[in-house]
Amino acid sequence: MGPFRISAVSFLNTRPLIYGLAERAIVRRDVPAKLLEHLESDQADVALLSAIDLQRSSVPLTILPAGCIASSGETLTVRVFSRVKAEQIRQLHADTDSHTARALAQVLWAERFGCDLRMLDYRLGQSLPCDAQAVLLIGDKVVTSPPPLPYQYDLGLLWSQWTHLPFTFAVWAARRQAASQELCDLLSQCLYQGRQHMDEIVQLAQREHHWPAELARTYLTQNLEFTFTPRHRDGMERFFGLCHEHRLLEAVRPLDVLNLELRSADFELKGRGGEVLTPMPGNALRNSKLEIRNSS
Repeated sequence: MGPFRISAVSFLNTRPLIYGLAERAIVRRDVPAKLLEHLESDQADVALLSAIDLQRSSVPLTILPAGCIASSGETLTVRVFSRVKAEQIRQLHADTDSHTARALAQVLWAERFGCDLRMLDYRLGQSLPCDAQAVLLIGDKVVTSPPPLPYQYDLGLLWSQWTHLPFTFAVWAARRQAASQELCDLLSQCLYQGRQHMDEIVQLAQREHHWPAELARTYLTQNLEFTFTPRHRDGMERFFGLCHEHRLLEAVRPLDVLNLELRSADFELKGRGGEVLTPMPGNALRNSKLEIRNSS
């Protein structure tokens, strides 16, 4: 078997997850909304997939619990900018780069403000119409080139305040036949190395992504969460259920998560406060509400 084919996004939030990966695998980068196509067309073995696309995939996918992009509060990079207050928004121009953030905005406005948003596409480089009420943006541009509108609403913060659960925006998802212990170990090791080289990633954030260095450090070490835990699973299940209730998904499939023979000696995972997190053992996964598949 040749090197693994891995698809990821080019945003700063991916850097700790893919540190050193290009030296060990074939890495292709694209916007989040395009990564499902990479998996469905067999152009990739695994992708850092927008969460809702797990439910929309035409091919069976397996979550590799080797990392994710999530938050338990403010994300900084998934935000609605508006000319009016949140409860007055009726139509939303939404960044076409993301699928999950669009659905999250629809769920939040329906549940929290009783509003069925009219969604309009907005592409990078377009001028925002002068009569637009609000725009949803994701990624580095939220920080580096935000629109000058008076109101801002962070979707991660709105979600966590309402549900008291983390929100997972993306997970490592593999084509079922490609999901393996070897692939999961590779991704886990890259995340561990990324955490060990955070100073280097912060310098890169300033040089290539045009972020202020200290803001980039705060973003990567405090705002974001990269470890996939049972609470992140619970948040995903809650979100998918709400998407079904609001007719954004026709049905909700059980999540398929690779059952690993985790070897904690191989790498450490650290939480937001610097504490060492023990990877979730196989029997804990097996006893969870998720559908689990052995790697053999």
